[in-house]
Amino acid sequence: MKYNYREGVEKPKSRKRFILPVLILAGGAYALATYLAPDLLYVVEPPDATAKKLVVQKPAQTEARLYIPKLNADISVLGVDEGGSVDRAAQERSTASGNPAEGGNYVLAANRFSLGLTPMDTKAKSPFYHLAKLSSGDDIYVDYKGVRYAYKVEEVKPVESITSFEERSDEPRLTLYTSEAAGRHVVTAKQTGKIVWTSGQPKLQPLPGS
Repeated sequence: MKYNYREGVEKPKSRKRFILPVLILAGGAYALATYLAPDLLYVVEPPDATAKKLVVQKPAQTEARLYIPKLNADISVLGVDEGGSVDRAAQERSTASGNPAEGGNYVLAANRFSLGLTPMDTKAKSPFYHLAKLSSGDDIYVDYKGVRYAYKVEEVKPVESITSFEERSDEPRLTLYTSEAAGRHVVTAKQTGKIVWTSGQPKLQPLPGS
């Protein structure tokens, strides 16, 4: 406290009145960062992180995974009847449509956006957030029963109905789509071969006749 002979004792200004506004601003900034996490983390993460994984990480026998290097996406894949948190993974839609090993149309769906408690949580719960950024010719890889299959994107487009895209195909294909009906996009890709390791390095083994 200060003393002034004219005004008497002068009390110091309290800083408590600034605490609440600061907390509100900080909370608002954190909430905004959490909401924008899929975009923010996409920009700041190393763009080749998923591509590097594909060079050193061989497929597991017991786990299916989806890799999209352009989107820096490494996503767990759940079977049709497999339990688990589908907002953090892609899920196979139908065993009748096909799979990478036996041919046909391997159809996977996942959330485009789901808000989490933290920025990392929001990103994890929004695996197909950037799906519409794919374009013709982009590479996609699927680990299925211990084998890595390679695909090339043929088409990316917004749709309202996905019924026709889930039908079985004559040639081995991959179909990805966002589970939310609003703003839904479908990606169709053709299988180009398998990844085999030669002298410790992954190489594409093209499909017979391709």
